[in-house]
Amino acid sequence: LTDAEISRQVAVREEARNARRWADADGIRDDLRKQGVEVLDSQRIWCTTDGRQGLYPGSPPSSSSVVQGVASAHAPRSGLTATVAAGSPGDMASQALAGLARLAQKGQVPAHLSAEVADVLSRRATT
Repeated sequence: LTDAEISRQVAVREEARNARRWADADGIRDDLRKQGVEVLDSQRIWCTTDGRQGLYPGSPPSSSSVVQGVASAHAPRSGLTATVAAGSPGDMASQALAGLARLAQKGQVPAHLSAEVADVLSRRATT
């Protein structure tokens, strides 16, 4: 999917959520997930397994710092480890990691990233 296609689907999903059409919104979210896109509603951003990210349509420009955080959370190897290891359970990096973990369980992320997600999760569980 291109960034524009993702943004269009996120906008349609937001319309469904605003209209309380939960099944429609969940279906769009699930379709995006199958294509390697995770939506983070509380931060109003989306991110992909290949490191792309964007704001929900209509999000304020000040959210760009949030998007930078997701970019670092999706950086290969040491970037992901360093960002997530430093975070707390409720922070955005943790939420991005949780999304990646769900995608990894379904085999929808590259093998090296899947292994790193598992490694970071195991280290966080022991701290």
